[in-house]
Amino acid sequence: MGTVVRGCRVVTGDLFGSGIQISDSFGSTVIGNDLLGHTHLLSSIQIIDADNVIVVNNRMMNAISGIRCFDNGGQSPAPSTGVYRDNVTIDVLYPYDAGTDVGNNH
Repeated sequence: MGTVVRGCRVVTGDLFGSGIQISDSFGSTVIGNDLLGHTHLLSSIQIIDADNVIVVNNRMMNAISGIRCFDNGGQSPAPSTGVYRDNVTIDVLYPYDAGTDVGNNH
């Protein structure tokens, strides 16, 4: 079992920051979080070198990207693996990048 990030409220004004980052992990869960960037977060939820991550029921607002999956230290998309569902984005330029959409994301 990996890391569990649950019920957090992340508010930041840092354009280059990530709200939640999961790295070098297997089987982590990111569930029920609120992520808000005052000027736009770079990434709301960033997954780097991690596999079988579950991202469910998060709210993301004012970001360049919502959920991003990367490998190689963030240099190339995928093959970090994971699924996401029941997430909501508002004013997010690239809501979902890589990973597997298993439904009900907006």
